[in-house]
Amino acid sequence: MERKKACHDVFLVDGARTPFIKAKGKPGPFSASDLAVNAGKALLVRQPFKPSDIGEVVIGCVMPSPDEANIARVIALRLGCGKKSSCVDGTA
Repeated sequence: MERKKACHDVFLVDGARTPFIKAKGKPGPFSASDLAVNAGKALLVRQPFKPSDIGEVVIGCVMPSPDEANIARVIALRLGCGKKSSCVDGTA
């Protein structure tokens, strides 16, 4: 009897977040993607693989700026995930 190799997707769930800050009615010095890239770098340092090995990136963001319409893609590219990874943002 021939044995088939099992092929399974691997899901790695981890997270990092930026600190809460007060906006005081005006934008701060950092964009949402700047903050997320900083948090993402800390997250990726803990992993045993390269950012380019990631197949999907899921990001949550409350208020991205207009030039960050697909903020998950912006962040993934800046983190070095590459163009092949799919990106999903959970923008509120």
